[in-house]
Amino acid sequence: MRSALAAAALALTGLASRGSAQIPSPRGRGSDTVKVVFVCEHGAVKSMMAAVLFNRVAAERGLAARAGSRGTVPDSTVPVLVREGLRAEGADVGDAHPVGLGPADGIDARLFVSFDVDVPAGVSRGGPVRRWDGTPSVMRSYSAGRDTIAARVTALIDEMERASPTVRARGEGRASARARDPGHDPGRR
Repeated sequence: MRSALAAAALALTGLASRGSAQIPSPRGRGSDTVKVVFVCEHGAVKSMMAAVLFNRVAAERGLAARAGSRGTVPDSTVPVLVREGLRAEGADVGDAHPVGLGPADGIDARLFVSFDVDVPAGVSRGGPVRRWDGTPSVMRSYSAGRDTIAARVTALIDEMERASPTVRARGEGRASARARDPGHDPGRR
């Protein structure tokens, strides 16, 4: 059932929708790390979950891409349901607290992803903003919200990798990138 939910969620990602934004390469510029900022109203549920899941998948794939979470009207804490749900998946948010969205977030961000809120032009600095409106409420159904967010995060990372077929994490040389490639034949050059 979980895979059916994930497949349905992938179909709903809206990657080709009117709200789509150009996707940056996860290679960054030179040795820079691509920064994605997830934004929701309170910065405590959807954007927090998306950032944690994004960072996990990016790290597992060895990408030089990281995400942060922001709120337009931040709560003071991350709800217990979200903390415990992520902890059960092996992603402890520790003592993280929601952070408000501000102009400084646009300095290094290469992409903003918003959940049912607007990212002010003064913050995005005219950069790409992708909208993931209508994502199921995590607080009403943790699994439905989590599965949709996870599918969208995975699709976003897949798209970022396709945008740069020679993705390498910082400091990773060509040899180690080839060694990770399952189609690489070390006997052929």
